[in-house]
Amino acid sequence: MLASEAVRTVQGGEPASDPPGQEADDLVDAAKALDTERCDLLLDRLFARRGVVDAWELICCPALKAVDAGHDGDPGLIAVEHALSWALLGALYRLPRLPADPAAGLILLACAEGEQHTLPLAALSAALAEFRMPSRMLGAATPVGSLERAVRETRPDAVVLWAHRPQTASPRALRALGEYPARLNIAGPGWPARPAAAVNRFDTLREALVTLAGPFGDD
Repeated sequence: MLASEAVRTVQGGEPASDPPGQEADDLVDAAKALDTERCDLLLDRLFARRGVVDAWELICCPALKAVDAGHDGDPGLIAVEHALSWALLGALYRLPRLPADPAAGLILLACAEGEQHTLPLAALSAALAEFRMPSRMLGAATPVGSLERAVRETRPDAVVLWAHRPQTASPRALRALGEYPARLNIAGPGWPARPAAAVNRFDTLREALVTLAGPFGDD
């Protein structure tokens, strides 16, 4: 799929026959039962049928929110959230990946220093791969110096920096990356609503894909 087609796809979306609410409830029920095998089965079918963007936004995010709200601070129920997160990560990594289009620019994905929440970036990586856009995942808690080195060595077209909490949203990382020509993007609820000049902010996976694929899709 060309990036221009990818943009049209994520902008429009395609409805699936099963109600999203029911699919999310099924996933939550499996997680609450700690039935990770059923979670795996549901997620594999879900991603195959809906694609990464719709599956993530319509089913997975509501399921994660429901599970997170369900434990209400009870340490004994945190295992439910962990079981679902682990199943999601595995399902995203199991998705087949086509060779990246050689004309597409590289996207570098990293969590801010001190940030451990990698699941949203894993979803973005899988969605980019679905549209044959290359990405490199640096993972959790990437120190600023390591991030700069990665930018110098890989020369990405764009960088996406995730922060789940305000405590990990690093202005120092943004200042450091501002010295490089790569497009700078931030994602996650930890960042302020109004980013600095020349910094893009993503609030959804669909928005991230449309923005990242846009320049290439216009070629």
